[in-house]
Amino acid sequence: MILRKYINIWVFLFLSCVVFAVYYPFLQFGFFSDDYHMLAIARDNQLGFWKLFTTNLLGNNIGHSYGPLYKLFFILEYKLFGLSAFGYHIMNLLLHTVISFFIFLFVRLFTKRIYVAFVAALFFVVLPNHTSSLAWVGVQPHLLATVGYIGAVYWYYRFRVVSGNWRDYFLSLIFVFLGLWSKDTVITIFGVFFLIDLFVAKSFVFSCKSIKSSLLGYLPLFLIGVLYLYFRSLSTGSAAGVYNGSSIFSFVSLLLMFVEITANMFVSFPLRFEVTSWLLNHLVVSLFLGLILLSFIFFIFKKEWRKFVFLFLIYCVSVIPFLFVSYNSINNEGERYAYLPSVFFVIIFALSLYYLINFFKGGKKVYLFVSTLLLVLMVSFAISKQGAWVRANDLVSGIVDTQIELSGDIPVVFIGLPDNVLGAQVFRNGIFEMWRLEKNQRLFGERIPLYTFFDQENFFVDFEKIGDDYFFFSGSKTSFTGFPIFESEYGVFELQDFERRGNVGSGIKFSSNEVLPLQLVYFSNGQLYIKKIE
Repeated sequence: MILRKYINIWVFLFLSCVVFAVYYPFLQFGFFSDDYHMLAIARDNQLGFWKLFTTNLLGNNIGHSYGPLYKLFFILEYKLFGLSAFGYHIMNLLLHTVISFFIFLFVRLFTKRIYVAFVAALFFVVLPNHTSSLAWVGVQPHLLATVGYIGAVYWYYRFRVVSGNWRDYFLSLIFVFLGLWSKDTVITIFGVFFLIDLFVAKSFVFSCKSIKSSLLGYLPLFLIGVLYLYFRSLSTGSAAGVYNGSSIFSFVSLLLMFVEITANMFVSFPLRFEVTSWLLNHLVVSLFLGLILLSFIFFIFKKEWRKFVFLFLIYCVSVIPFLFVSYNSINNEGERYAYLPSVFFVIIFALSLYYLINFFKGGKKVYLFVSTLLLVLMVSFAISKQGAWVRANDLVSGIVDTQIELSGDIPVVFIGLPDNVLGAQVFRNGIFEMWRLEKNQRLFGERIPLYTFFDQENFFVDFEKIGDDYFFFSGSKTSFTGFPIFESEYGVFELQDFERRGNVGSGIKFSSNEVLPLQLVYFSNGQLYIKKIE
């Protein structure tokens, strides 16, 4: 009786325990890459509350991302935790727990089956492609946006289908505001609200009275959207966000990204890429198999096929903003794009599994047994993917702890920094900010976007001057990655033996522009080394 009365509390506590049990190694991680950039912005923040909404993440009005509530959230974190990464990682796991709990609430309301809702929430908790989103503090805008998205869906669904209480409607607007002002990918929530009205809302019928009532209900949503686009345009110079320039994408490329995001729910790189490539090369067979799969799902759902259509359309709508980006073609980088859509994917998966087992006359016990096996498999994959982030964290620690003397009066050029380990971030950006925050020294110069490419356990770089040029190279064929040629005020940097796939090369050639003296800082054997050019 007590268990049933306080079921929501027990479920939240259990989900919290699972989240922290699976991802507890992340609590020992430090910061990665862009994290230091945001830390520097948070420390130097001199903006008032109003300025948060009228400037971009950098505090100015020209380009870059817009997310005032994320920025406010991060500034508050900085005031609480400073340079202690532990607190930020705690917040990541708590946000993940909140999202999984909202999944439980929504599916429970949608299906009237607590155990199906519980399974869907657990699937979301341990889905292997969430590793990067939880290990990296820099992905917090995705987490905050997803909290806003699923929270808005839950409260709006509750308002339209169950309660009709305007308090629930008001709460849905609050979550829309939270999500949209954290990341622009939440803009598609308006389409989800329409689908709720169209498919499942009891009060929605095609009559003049109901349409008028619905339009009045959409008016606050419309105003929130218009205000968002206005402030985003004011703060970044563009209202388009992730959609800017999307016309250059063909329908086929968008479809392929949809397939790759969906495949990423099951598999990681390189299998994700191989699955997508196979589907592209066997388009007719792929369409035929897709039709068979959809027909079978409709068949097992039987009279409740509208539920599947409703959820599938929501999934498609949630994916739309991520169709205009792309995954890294040589590692797992970019898996955060699947984080928000996975909310609705796990719901479809848990519900399809229920109807499939029910079709074969299996009961609740069979469903829970099969779900448990799948959960154990997911956990094993999730844990196996954590190794890359452990290695990346070790590299960051080695760089932060490097003891080299740099002059603040001479330009510093960072070259060949480790970019990532199998997609796990290291130091693509934020190196100057790290030096200022961790070592309390302000440097000037440039970070060259040519990085070490980790395809080996130990990475040793040799430095040599040949004629008037300088060379960085190692024993591996594909040791570096980045632009084939990058021109800077300090010189020209060129990848040697450049290969287009993966943008990799065997070394880096540096031709100086005679801006001397110069401090070249490069990475080798887990730490930084300096070469002074007089």
